[in-house]
Amino acid sequence: MSGSGKTSVLVHRARFLAKKYHQPVLLVTLTESMPKLLDRLADDLCGMERGLVITMTMSSLARHVVHELHPQSSGFYTLITSQQRETVISGISQHVREHGDLARTPLHTMDDEASLNFLRSEIAYVRGRLSSTELDQHLDSQSFQRRGRGLALNETARHILLDAIRLYENRLAAERLLDHEGIVAEALKLLDAEAREFNKPRCILCDEVQDLSELEIALLGRLPTPTGVRVADAENSLFLGRARDSGYPRPPARTRAGGITAHYVARHIMCVMWPPELCGVQRATLLP
Repeated sequence: MSGSGKTSVLVHRARFLAKKYHQPVLLVTLTESMPKLLDRLADDLCGMERGLVITMTMSSLARHVVHELHPQSSGFYTLITSQQRETVISGISQHVREHGDLARTPLHTMDDEASLNFLRSEIAYVRGRLSSTELDQHLDSQSFQRRGRGLALNETARHILLDAIRLYENRLAAERLLDHEGIVAEALKLLDAEAREFNKPRCILCDEVQDLSELEIALLGRLPTPTGVRVADAENSLFLGRARDSGYPRPPARTRAGGITAHYVARHIMCVMWPPELCGVQRATLLP
């Protein structure tokens, strides 16, 4: 709920952790406008610990990991523009509309605009949960349940959409383009393969977890702390907050993040942590 004080609680918690550990604490937000607000609040509330409190967007964090760990830094890709993405998705929508099995799926009832909107959303949804090497899981309705999605897909529709998603990725790769989901997936791959030094936060705080994809949560959990232990495995390391009335259609993947250690940010009526049982947490305590 807007105006309930969740953001101030988050910044107060960041200061508490910075003072406790004397190591960097990262505040992660999802929108480009929020870091400015967080910086202003940190200036006002964090006192001597201000220098240890860092703010980044989820997008800038993923790009930072890729820049620091990839052999070519950020030189191996170009960030796709909105216009480029729409051009690619429009071509894929036409490809789907011409598929010989489309009539056997619920997709055939969509007009061109509805089909375009659905594809845009579905491609982001699937690629926010599965890396390129995991896309075959999309075909299994048991292991890949589409919680919160309005349209149920039969097996044929899943095959058609998997083909569309792969076509989307291939067209981006041909132009050496990456979108946000691609950068997050690349960052995860690099973190699994590389452990050299780069800005390692001791703790990460992120509000509005309902807006994070599973791969984004996995990225937070796999970041190393200053001791080299992953955030997901360290005590008092990862704090995921959400508004009590926000709802969240799908739980984070518990094994993907390596067993997230989650804690309550504070006893705040509109600021509660994601339920520990859905995060696959190892320890869950209520902090004062």
